[in-house]
Amino acid sequence: MGLDDRIHGWTVVTDDEASAPGVLDRAWDRPSSLLLAPSRRGVDAAWFERALAAVPADLREGHYALLTSGSTGEPKLIVGSRARTERLAAVIHAAQKNEPVERTAVLLPLTYSYAFVNQWVWGRVHARSVVLTRGAADLPATIDVLRNGPPSMVCLVGPLFTLLSQALPPGARLESVVRVNFAGGAFPHGHLDAVRAAFPSAEIINNYGCAEALPRLTITPARELSGPGDIGRALPGITLRVDGEGELRFRSEYGAVGVVESGTYRAVGPEDWLGTQDLAQAEGDRFHLVGRRSEVYKRYGEKISTAQQLQAVREVWSGQAATLPERDGQGEPGHVLILSPPPADQDVRAVLKVFRARFPRAHWPLRVESTREIPVSSNGKIDSAALAAADRQVHWQQPT
Repeated sequence: MGLDDRIHGWTVVTDDEASAPGVLDRAWDRPSSLLLAPSRRGVDAAWFERALAAVPADLREGHYALLTSGSTGEPKLIVGSRARTERLAAVIHAAQKNEPVERTAVLLPLTYSYAFVNQWVWGRVHARSVVLTRGAADLPATIDVLRNGPPSMVCLVGPLFTLLSQALPPGARLESVVRVNFAGGAFPHGHLDAVRAAFPSAEIINNYGCAEALPRLTITPARELSGPGDIGRALPGITLRVDGEGELRFRSEYGAVGVVESGTYRAVGPEDWLGTQDLAQAEGDRFHLVGRRSEVYKRYGEKISTAQQLQAVREVWSGQAATLPERDGQGEPGHVLILSPPPADQDVRAVLKVFRARFPRAHWPLRVESTREIPVSSNGKIDSAALAAADRQVHWQQPT
């Protein structure tokens, strides 16, 4: 694949080719729509050919497409309008008060909509420098970029910040970074002191959205958040609501115009409400997340939220934490809590104390385990398949 490659009239650029100077700018300037394709994730040209064949021909100009994971685990193609996304970049600029920012350092793959829109498109629209790094793949070089240079912005996910902070030399501070954005998972509300210590000059911002929003729905400075789960108010041009099942839904002037999943194209119209897969509560015009649909299950008739448990665990555990689904001896759904790095006995006792204080026994994990390192994917999110296969030590388990 390369800048001169075409699939059904779309210009194709892979994420490694996008790092070459000017390649993405030239592709974006062309009338033909742009497919930004991952080159190292096992998705071949034949899959993209089938997916793009399903996209209407009238979208072959002025649009772009990014890959994400679908609800079935099969890849999903998100199709967006360049003009709409450039308007969203201006909204992001205003909401984050980014005028003092002179450059953005990209630590995540550009195929991740968070990095592509919040950083690359934003930099293009506002004539700011975009510096591509290898992120977690070369933390010393990434830290060197962040320690030097003009006022900068970074976009992070929680696990990537953990890796970055662990790699920082003792006492090191990333003074040149003036905007730190979090998205792609739970905002690290319980670790704000660590974030502020690493980035003492930065405004820390919670960015909420999803791939179909391309990708932004709310933007809220950390100093305005009332607590864990608070995502603030919808951006101008976006409407949020909680449906009868408790799922947060949205309509956006800037979001996807269509989605390809399981070989079928589904258009997204201006009146369509799209689901976020997040459960939420509305308090006036502010919204508070209470968990992912996938993180809520029923055990012995009771609803269990692993997201709420992880929030509680992070109050007493400074390392990483994740959960994996598992059934108990009676076949009932349950989950395992996994900590990293391996905890001391007193850490395990502190975690168990949280469970006893906050949750009925049916809500507790089946076991508390640990692993040397919780694996993350190239976009910094937890890799559940790799975690399930990792060597793990059992520290506690519910009696049978």
